[in-house]
Amino acid sequence: MAEKLSSSENIFSRRFATYATIDGHTGLYPLSLREINSIRKDSPNTASTLWSGRLSTGVFGSPHCESGNKAPKGPDQVVLGIGNKGLQGLVEAGFTPCPDCNPEETPGFWNVTGDVIRQRWGLLTEEAYADKDNLPFDPRRLPLEEIFAVTGKLPDRFYLPELLDEYEVQDFRERLLKLSDQLPDLGYFNFDSPETGYLSPFKFEDSVEMQELKEKIWTPFLEEVQEQRAWN
Repeated sequence: MAEKLSSSENIFSRRFATYATIDGHTGLYPLSLREINSIRKDSPNTASTLWSGRLSTGVFGSPHCESGNKAPKGPDQVVLGIGNKGLQGLVEAGFTPCPDCNPEETPGFWNVTGDVIRQRWGLLTEEAYADKDNLPFDPRRLPLEEIFAVTGKLPDRFYLPELLDEYEVQDFRERLLKLSDQLPDLGYFNFDSPETGYLSPFKFEDSVEMQELKEKIWTPFLEEVQEQRAWN
């Protein structure tokens, strides 16, 4: 298990899970902001563009997005991508476009990501890819195990589809418990909230169905896990 990050570490030395190309190989690397800036400085034009994916929602966009900047941006909250290869990495990982900053409207976006989107989702346009009716907020798509190996910590909440059945919740719970016994809060995106910004904490609400599933499945299981660890 990866070593957890100290909150006292300097932000420029903390390592972010970053899709980048280093020595000709593209992959997910643990990079500090200094290293990210160095790679971007040595890259031409679009190859230096920085993208930011939000783990709690599974959406990505500009690191300057007003909505995204209302939420924490620590290494346990975001995954970064550098340039076109980094953008492809985020799309391949399952991130979908932010509905506020609309990265799919960036010139050349489809040229870079179209093949990946067609192969993974069977969608033929950037508009279809950005449509939340086709791909709603759902971080379960993400390779959380690979990302956790870099961050060592899960985000404090996950925005899931509003109605999930018991088995879907069980599957996700089991994935998370293999990584950490500190289970994040679960909820859904409340489109009816008067607050602005899709990541506003005021929009994070448990549906009645979700709360019942948490009480039935998550809480008893976690108590059992903690009790077993106390005896070990």
